[in-house]
Amino acid sequence: MKHRILLIIIIINLFCPVSAFNPDSLVQSGNRYYVNNDYQKAADTYQQIIDSGYTAPELYFNLGNSYYRMNNFAMAIVNYERALLLAPADKDIRFNLELANAHVVDKIDIIPEFFLKRWLRNLTKTATSNTWAILSMITFILFLIVLMAYLFATRRLVKQLSFYTFIISFMISVISFIFSAQRSKMLSERQDAIII
Repeated sequence: MKHRILLIIIIINLFCPVSAFNPDSLVQSGNRYYVNNDYQKAADTYQQIIDSGYTAPELYFNLGNSYYRMNNFAMAIVNYERALLLAPADKDIRFNLELANAHVVDKIDIIPEFFLKRWLRNLTKTATSNTWAILSMITFILFLIVLMAYLFATRRLVKQLSFYTFIISFMISVISFIFSAQRSKMLSERQDAIII
């Protein structure tokens, strides 16, 4: 009986091999190619990982660096922008994007936005959608706690402090929720393009 089970397991393994795709080993291979100045193979390796469904700001950053080293500044900019969407606060990505943009020959003048719209968009970009959502949840929980304190407080000073605190926490919660939704929309419904 044991031999039959072992034989069935061996046959299953022969005909149904486990996927050999390992993104960590591919990242290491891509990094080795990059260190050895084989930027095309590094770019191909990083792109293979991305094409298989894995995304991370580091992958796009490394892919952008590979294209930058090959003097393909347009593709470097595309991938730095993708990395920046996933990690908006990363200073290295911003720096490399500025370096790549410095190589652009044809500068297209952008119509300036209304300052308030630009300020709100930049404020929304300061954190990821998940960060805004977590902030919204935390401040909403604080709102509920302070609301309970307001409802059950007997002293006037405590009632006043809890009243103002629950109004402020509710406003922060709603604003954070809106920023989270806007940030998510920015990632999924992109309207801008990079001309290559």
